[in-house]
Amino acid sequence: MVKEKISSGQFFALLNLFVFGTILVVGSGLDAKKDAWIAIFIGIFGGILLFMIYYYLYKLYPDLSLIGYSQKLLGKYIGGFIGLLYIPFLIYAAARDLRDVGGLIGATVLSQTPSLFVSGLMIFSIAYVLYKGMEVLARTAEIFWGLVIILSMLGSLFFFLSGLINIKQVLPVLEFGWEPVIQAVYTQTIMFPFGEMVAFAFLLPYINNRKKVLKTGISGILVSGILITYSTFINLTVLGVDVVTRSQFPLLSAIQGIEIMELIEHLDVIAVLTLVIGVFFKTAVFYYAAIVAMADLFKVEKKEKLIFPTAIVILYTSIIIADNFPAHLDEGKFALITIFPLFAVGFPMLYCLIAFIKEKASKHKHGRTNKNTSV
Repeated sequence: MVKEKISSGQFFALLNLFVFGTILVVGSGLDAKKDAWIAIFIGIFGGILLFMIYYYLYKLYPDLSLIGYSQKLLGKYIGGFIGLLYIPFLIYAAARDLRDVGGLIGATVLSQTPSLFVSGLMIFSIAYVLYKGMEVLARTAEIFWGLVIILSMLGSLFFFLSGLINIKQVLPVLEFGWEPVIQAVYTQTIMFPFGEMVAFAFLLPYINNRKKVLKTGISGILVSGILITYSTFINLTVLGVDVVTRSQFPLLSAIQGIEIMELIEHLDVIAVLTLVIGVFFKTAVFYYAAIVAMADLFKVEKKEKLIFPTAIVILYTSIIIADNFPAHLDEGKFALITIFPLFAVGFPMLYCLIAFIKEKASKHKHGRTNKNTSV
């Protein structure tokens, strides 16, 4: 049984920060070029469908994580084996996000500092928060969600005051038709960032108000998705599609151009702080989901024992996954169309199908029993 509990509001904040996460760092849907913002907006609805899959399983097994109902539906060994596969997947996902923040900080404010130091500082800060408990992470998310909203509003204000926004950069809309947009939705924006929400299949049992889970989840996806769509639209109108697609950090590149009356400039700190906050919480969610998976699968009563060893594994993985940051980004694109669909869609759909069949069979059997009894 899950002992720690988080509120619906905390879940909302955590989900928003998770979805923001690294998409604000590296962008998504850029295969659709200047229609990337449309691809992200459409991806929101794919994200809602995915969350409803996770919610359906949660509703059937509200006290179990994905590991628990995997074994319940497929048996101890097959379900346990698939559950085991989720552990390296979650660690890999956390390591990728950690590598993102190392690349971001190394390319901006701490260019002379080894990325290993930056990544190490980040992962052990997360480890400390998680050691204090899931509730601490959730309460912290509420605070930083408010800060991100304030920073976003300031950034938007400065963009409009600076006169950098040029709507012509995104015109004509759908110049090349729907095909590149739909392709970007299929290969990018559904999986990144919304498919990554499969990590919450391990955390939903922590929410104290079960009746509000679906409403809160869908609200969180809508809010974060619309804000990401808006951010992508601003990046495109400020920088143009050519610069956005070439830039490793589009939001940072856009905000660096702000200059108002020679008084307000060099606002990199707004972008960097926003990006670091998002990556912190996204990494933390993947990290804690991996802890929950290991604890459930191997029957570890005290999850705290797993926190710091897992931090070391995530840190090491973040170092070895790619030789440099461009290679890291290319690997991420490959993972989005190979690894992530299997874990975010494939296995959960399998669980849903089996659960649905079992539920129907159980109702049919129950109906026949009642009929025989009445006779």
